[in-house]
Amino acid sequence: MPGDDELAARLTEVLAVIYLLFNEGYLATAGPPQSRELVDDAEFLAGLLHQLMPAEPEVAGLLALIRLHSARASARFGPDGGLVLLQEQDRSLWDRSAISDAAGLLTRAARRHRPGPYQLQAAIVACHAEAERWEDTDWEQIVATRAELLRALGDPDQARAADRRALDQQPGVRGTHQQCGA
Repeated sequence: MPGDDELAARLTEVLAVIYLLFNEGYLATAGPPQSRELVDDAEFLAGLLHQLMPAEPEVAGLLALIRLHSARASARFGPDGGLVLLQEQDRSLWDRSAISDAAGLLTRAARRHRPGPYQLQAAIVACHAEAERWEDTDWEQIVATRAELLRALGDPDQARAADRRALDQQPGVRGTHQQCGA
């Protein structure tokens, strides 16, 4: 284990590599989509890291993010292997137990009051995953969390653009962001 002075920088790099591994398996850039082996490896490594560093909220955030995406994978891809848009997915195919477990992991991480990019991404995915129907999505929470994520990543202009896109998804709100300067 690296010393305390090196741990933060190395942890950031390790988390990034695990997330890249997951994404390559989940949205494969070469070969068949959703290579379960890479997804499973990424989840295993994130879980192992979480066992080694249970007090590190970003580790828990990444593990929750991976598990939330994995819980929805059976509805995310069509018979041809193409992506199915979130609003068109059959939510009865989602693993509700895995979603609940991942949301619990995310809640415990949030109690540490040190939000980071993986926790914030997982919180957005949880908003989608916990909604029984597309129409039940908590868009206000998504807007707030996306803005916090983009501010944390250092891009306030992108945060405003993301806010507008998310606001456009809310029934009765379409176009009102122009009036309020969002």
